[in-house]
Amino acid sequence: MTFVIRILEFIVHAILKLIYNPRIIDRDNVPETGGALLVSNHVSYIDALLIYTSQKRRVRFVANKDDLPDSAFVRWLGRKTGAILLRPGDRRSVVNAIRAARGALINGEVVCIFAEGTLTRTGQMGPFKEGFLSMLKGVPHHAPKEGDAAPSVPIVPVFIGGMWGSYFTELRYRGTKRKISRLTQRPTVAFGKRMYDVRQKYWVERAVEELSVDAMDPARFPNDRHFRLPAVETLYNNRRFAKQRRFADSTGIELTGRGAILRMLIFRQLLRRLIGKDEKNVGVLLPSTVPGMLANAALTIDRRVPINLNFTIGNDAMNYCCDLTGIRHIVTSRKFLQKVPNLKPQAPCIILEDAAKTITAADKVIGLLQSLLPTCCLVRLLGLHKVKPDDTMTIVFTSGSTGRPKGVVLSHMNIAWNINQFVRQFNPGDDWWMMGALPLFHSFGFTTTVWCPLMSPLKVVYHFSPLDPKVISQMCGKYPVRIFVGTPTFFRLYLRKCQVEDLSDIYINMAGAEKLPADLGEAWKQRFGQDLVEGFGATEISPVLAANIPKAVWLDKWHNYVKVGSIGIPLGGLAVRITDPETGEELGPNTPGMLEVKGATVMQGYYNDIEQTAKVLRDGWYVTGDIAAIDDDRFIFITGRLSRISKIGGEMIPHIRIEEEIEKIVASQSPEDDEDSIAPKFSITAVSDPKKGERIVVIYTELPLSPEEICRRMADSGLPQIWIPAAADFHQVEKIPLLGTGKPSLKEISDMAEAIYARQ
Repeated sequence: MTFVIRILEFIVHAILKLIYNPRIIDRDNVPETGGALLVSNHVSYIDALLIYTSQKRRVRFVANKDDLPDSAFVRWLGRKTGAILLRPGDRRSVVNAIRAARGALINGEVVCIFAEGTLTRTGQMGPFKEGFLSMLKGVPHHAPKEGDAAPSVPIVPVFIGGMWGSYFTELRYRGTKRKISRLTQRPTVAFGKRMYDVRQKYWVERAVEELSVDAMDPARFPNDRHFRLPAVETLYNNRRFAKQRRFADSTGIELTGRGAILRMLIFRQLLRRLIGKDEKNVGVLLPSTVPGMLANAALTIDRRVPINLNFTIGNDAMNYCCDLTGIRHIVTSRKFLQKVPNLKPQAPCIILEDAAKTITAADKVIGLLQSLLPTCCLVRLLGLHKVKPDDTMTIVFTSGSTGRPKGVVLSHMNIAWNINQFVRQFNPGDDWWMMGALPLFHSFGFTTTVWCPLMSPLKVVYHFSPLDPKVISQMCGKYPVRIFVGTPTFFRLYLRKCQVEDLSDIYINMAGAEKLPADLGEAWKQRFGQDLVEGFGATEISPVLAANIPKAVWLDKWHNYVKVGSIGIPLGGLAVRITDPETGEELGPNTPGMLEVKGATVMQGYYNDIEQTAKVLRDGWYVTGDIAAIDDDRFIFITGRLSRISKIGGEMIPHIRIEEEIEKIVASQSPEDDEDSIAPKFSITAVSDPKKGERIVVIYTELPLSPEEICRRMADSGLPQIWIPAAADFHQVEKIPLLGTGKPSLKEISDMAEAIYARQ
């Protein structure tokens, strides 16, 4: 090592310390002597410098020659630091690089490779290439034993975090060339435990992914968090876009950033007068509109907990939610209550139309003066500096599709972290609008269509009903909507009823909450010219877990971000694993099992329900209840739900797979019609059976073929015979019960089947 190299090392180390002050975790996991292979993710152009300066030992990097500047200095620096260069498309170059790395490991040197092969374009960790495993062939790689002739070479997983969003990252997306300049967390380099006897890249990917969660945990390192909590970020963000039109709805309301802040503050004054200061939990019974958004925002900046009530689950269930959380007042409107005359909330209602008449000139003056304060002063005036990351921000009730709704407690950090990762994955332009038609009581509607626009450059236009395709189409045409989220049930309605010219410029059409049928995706692409992709979430994880990214957004020739049939790759900052539902043992790639999630978006627990919380939260992992598999490219495929799997003859039979097969048969016989109903024509459930344990049952409203013919075609498709329901187990009903989100009500369907067989 020359004197010049030492001087350069000192200078680089000093600059990185001054600008970023990176945090180094567990650097001692790299052996002090002997060979070691460091396998890292790749976020920025200075990742090698971060790792190089974090170690006392010399590190030799495997690098793509085409990614390096063509200069004499870089070539000289590469020789002096022992860089191992290759060209991915040149087989001879790759073989020579592998041999060089293998020789270095045998000689007791430290070699580092960025296994993704290129920089991330989304902030997510991409699939690792398998080349690093070739470097270990012929190299001692077993767990160390006494008397070994040569020291064993471990793999040391490395995670680099906190750099995404800096000017050293690489973004490729449609709409703008703006780069994010503000980091969300302190840059971090974390070294994982040494790994031996690795035969599949999957386990190294898993180690780096889990390392990312532990190393960037906001609760573990609260002082390293650079992003703000939702209420505070709302004030800063709307000040930043003060003059821009940012919020609108189909009733004609339009608000700028400045106008939104002013109305939030006036709304807060009004609610403080009408609601007792000691009331923490406040019910909200409003549709997806600008007033619905303002009610949630005003309650949050007043340090209360808005609880959006599901008005589609019936009076008993809704009032149960109110009783459980101690709601004493519900914010609603007379116009909304007139649309749902059967709704009878027990708690006293604050009618917005009447409350607005009580706004005084003093309220307006106070709100105006507050809105003119510097944001930092306004934050302290409102007491938002006292809000802690783990404080409850909202309680979202589950859909109750399989039983009584459970109150999911989500903290300010849960919501902030999920939005932060969602926005950075899709990186919306300053002129992008979102269509907000999902109900506010739905976790995706609450997080994505309310708080995402409040905390990011994204704008939103609301419509109070997702079942009104004509108006939704008009809103998408009037505003430059670029993100459209909904459920497959709703998208099938939009496919038939919306105008092509209104929806053809939407970059991101994302379906969630239920399985996206392949025929729907194909039909959407054919009609509107854009991909309809699938995402996945759960109320308990705030809610977004993974998503496919349409090709219209990311102009990237290195990675594929879409796989039909999958729910996509996990968001950054989350770790997923697949375990055996019975033993809890972690399973390898392409093996179905229980999907579990770990990260800062996982809920605090179920409200006042320690027993149910303990069932789904285990050592920081949330047990989703979904059966899934992870493929070699890190895409997740949902194959069923534990509550929707029957065990017959010792075999696990997923209901969703049977539904998909029947859907294909039905679709081949039934051309698209123009009926307005979005209800599915059939659903699969199960009832107990004294001989087989369970019996698969098909509940349907109408089918184009007889049950006998459907069963025959299912057998011809290659479906196992034990999976095929008997023709006698097809039962016709008047309608399939649905939840307010458009999803089938599994509990009602199950009760319906049980009642049929009880009568028999």
